[in-house]
Amino acid sequence: MAKITHGQSKNGIYKSWSCMIQRCENPNDPFYYNYGGRGIGVIDKWHKFENFYADMSEGYEEGLTIDRLDNELGYFKENCRWATRKQQAENTRIRKDNKTGSRGIYFRKDTGKYQLQIWKNGKYTSAGCYKTIKEAMEAKNAKS
Repeated sequence: MAKITHGQSKNGIYKSWSCMIQRCENPNDPFYYNYGGRGIGVIDKWHKFENFYADMSEGYEEGLTIDRLDNELGYFKENCRWATRKQQAENTRIRKDNKTGSRGIYFRKDTGKYQLQIWKNGKYTSAGCYKTIKEAMEAKNAKS
């Protein structure tokens, strides 16, 4: 008897699904600590690719990745979207070592100033150092 498949295993949407499952459920996955290790899971329905595809294929384009709107919640239709790398970078948790409370602004002890980092050309780039956090936030808003 021939095995029936979905025919998507070579497509990016399948890779996104597979990686999502791995980082949430495989303790050997290098990103597990940020996902499954924090209690982030995948809705049971999505353990079957066809169900994930039915829910999430609309709006998918090659190059987009699955993104959770609320990073404290798991993967389910209402909490997920397809996003660019830039959108993903803007929708991250604030790092534990960030004492400013603002994503992309870090206090540098060596200079005594607040450094602004922005996502540009696929990577974080320094966008200057500022005497006060207020100045850094104003610069961040101006560059957005």
